[in-house]
Amino acid sequence: MLRRGLPPPKTCAEIRIDPFYFYDDSHDVRIAFADAGDLNLYEADGTPVLTVDSANDNVGIGTTNPGAAYKLHVVGDGYYSGDVWATDYNYHSRYPADLATAYAAVESICRLPDEEYDPDDDHKQLDHAKLHRFVKAEVPGTGELGLRIGSAVAAQNEVIKDLIERIQMLEDQVVLLDARCP
Repeated sequence: MLRRGLPPPKTCAEIRIDPFYFYDDSHDVRIAFADAGDLNLYEADGTPVLTVDSANDNVGIGTTNPGAAYKLHVVGDGYYSGDVWATDYNYHSRYPADLATAYAAVESICRLPDEEYDPDDDHKQLDHAKLHRFVKAEVPGTGELGLRIGSAVAAQNEVIKDLIERIQMLEDQVVLLDARCP
């Protein structure tokens, strides 16, 4: 039965059924079962909201084609109010255009002063106001500022490589000085 477990509609006009679609006029949603057995949820204008791909049990949000590569495929921004954990992480990060940007970005990542710092409150640890534009991000829909982790790591990598090169040059100079002064 199509409506098992759901309360009956108030009127027959509230639910329309055609061969593959269910319409709920009161909520402007459309549920579609594709030929392959996929379940699709659309807004009334046809915008995809959610897809469950029955072939591989993958879920797509904002797409009707989550594909086989990902268990969850989101088209658009995501917001999580809690921690996000990953056992594997791939990120296509932007890299700073030059060392000046890299150094400025790294130097802008500052812990709040002790009197303002709260280890139990994520919003009271990092001084978001001082973040360089390369690593600063606005959290969509919240107006809050955040740190672009991938950009921060890219800037840190460039700074570390530059510092290693500078240390090597200093070590080479020390060797030359030691050779001059017996």
